[in-house]
Formats: sequence, C-alpha cells, structure tokens
Amino acid sequence: MKIAITSPALRLGGLEKYTRSLAGQFSAAGHEVAFVETKWRGGWAGWFRESGLVVRSLPLPALRSLAWHVARVARALAEYDVVIANDDAIARAGFGLLPAATAAVVVIHADLASQYETALGVSNDCDAVVGVSDAIAEHAAQRLAGRSAHLVRIHGGVRVPDAWPKANVAPAGMLALCFVGRISDYDKGVFLLPSILQEVLDSGVDARLVVAGDGPDLLELRRRFTTVGLGGRVEIAGALSAKAVEGLLDLSDVLLLPSRFEGFPLAPLEAMARGTVPVVTLLPGSTDRMIEDGVHGALAASGDAAGFATAIVAFGRDRGRLRRMSEAGWRRVREEFTEERMGAE
Repeated sequence: MKIAITSPALRLGGLEKYTRSLAGQFSAAGHEVAFVETKWRGGWAGWFRESGLVVRSLPLPALRSLAWHVARVARALAEYDVVIANDDAIARAGFGLLPAATAAVVVIHADLASQYETALGVSNDCDAVVGVSDAIAEHAAQRLAGRSAHLVRIHGGVRVPDAWPKANVAPAGMLALCFVGRISDYDKGVFLLPSILQEVLDSGVDARLVVAGDGPDLLELRRRFTTVGLGGRVEIAGALSAKAVEGLLDLSDVLLLPSRFEGFPLAPLEAMARGTVPVVTLLPGSTDRMIEDGVHGALAASGDAAGFATAIVAFGRDRGRLRRMSEAGWRRVREEFTEERMGAE
C-alpha cells in the first residue's frame, strides 16, 4: 500500500517522533510511506530526507485561497491508499474530496477541546479516528455519540533496547536530571524547572539539569535560571537529534516533565526505555497509564514544584530505589509500549 502521513510542517518534536515511528513500522511491513507537509516547509524536512524518508512539501501559496489549497492537497493525497492526518486541519478539510478507495484516518494527539472540534468535525468523511491515550479516546467517544466513525485507541510506542541499558552503570555522586521537549510554558510548564531545581539543591541533594529542546520560551527560561543563580547548574543543549537524545538519556538519572497537558507524551517512554526514571505531571488517562507512581517513576500534581522536588530528592538519597525503578520502567515499556506494538495496532 501507499501510505501518506501528513502534518502542517515537519519539526523535531513529539508529533514527528510519533509519525517517524509509524513510518518505520509501515516500511518494515512492506508499504510505501511518504510524509506530506500541507502548510509550511518545516525546518526538519531536509533532515527527514537525509534519513531516507520521503517528504512531499505542499506549502500554502501566498496569493491563493485556502479552499484552493485544500483542493490541491486533496488531489495529491488521492494518490495514496491510506492518509493519516496528524493535527492537520488542511488535510482533514480535504477528506471529503478523496476517492472512496482512499482510507482517511484522523489522529487526535492532545486532550484539548479545539483538537476534538477540528478532528471530529470531519468524522463523517473519515474511516477511523485514533486517540493516542485513554483520556482522549474516552472524550472523543463522548463527542462521537451517534456518529458512524470508527474510534480506536492506539498508544504511542518507542524503540526499546533488548537489555536494560543501565545494568552496568554505577551510581554517580551528582544526580543527573534532564528535560527533553518543546521549550514552552503554555503546555510543557518549563517555567517550573528553576523552582524544582532550586528546591532539590536546597534539600542538600547535589544535582545538575540538562534542558534539551527549542521553543518560544527558550530565552526567558535561560534568563530565569540565571536570575536565581542556577546558571552553573544548568546546561541548555538546544534541539537534539533522536540519537543525541538517546545519548543524553543514557547519561541521565531522572527525566523531568512538568507538563500542564499532554496527549500521550513519548518523552517519558523514551526515558524509561533508556533506564532513566521519569518524574512527570499526573495526567489521568495519560501519564498514569504508562507510569505507576512509585514503581516506574513518580507522578506529581500540575504546577507543584515541591512535589516534583520531593520525588527527586528521594531518588538522590536512595540510589538503590532509583535503580529498581529504572529497571522496572524499562521492562514496562518493553512489554507494553514498543514501536512494533503501535505499528501492529
């Protein structure tokens, strides 16, 4: 089959990790896969191509109407047997123009009212709606009541090593913390990071934080670390390739993710796969599905810097517990959240 995976533009983030994983699984199964950019030429399209992935860019022309562009994109997508639209209003708007033989799939990645409204508004023109978390699938089902669209929940998956990566890693003196993701306070809650780190240090636990990613709040976050005197305890690494992120996780003890909301974030799963223990926001139907608090990592209330710090301090004072959680997290991802399982579903 020919499969198109669409997004407005290819950037390095959770959405692209999800779609790259899908593409890898479909390709391994013998299908022909292409990424289709429907609005902008994303900054990472070239990197995707260099990695051997097929990318078609269909940017929105400045002097053409949106309706014209939707029809243009629909004509391009009509060449495929399956179209999977990720957070892509333009591709979804053209679903009604696709031939009956083309299967159209909408994926909802965030538990937000706007996501449901735009995705489910075309439910009569698509063959399936995918929710990436229990919470999203449940909320989508409520909104789809009485409609004929097929709804399915498919959790995200990540690449998992065959052996526990930290089996032969001896605990170091300093606790190595990391944040991996979009540098945005609106969704990722990154402005909580300075308070968390300060409380950890004030408790007497020696720690250092590496912040990997890019986003609109990068400069302000850097300023806030400097203002409270934490500049020497923090490294701002910027956007990293997938391979570099794996390397960072291999060197880290704990992943921090103080998100305000998520769909089904891949960063904690990637961390667990590398033996890095996640401390993340408790998001019912999402993060509590991948992490059992106190077994595979720690869950803290949204915006609760003290709660995050308390969990990290406990790890710093009991490295044996940290190692047990490290192995338990790797086993959980290997059993339930692999790329292979996601592709099969």
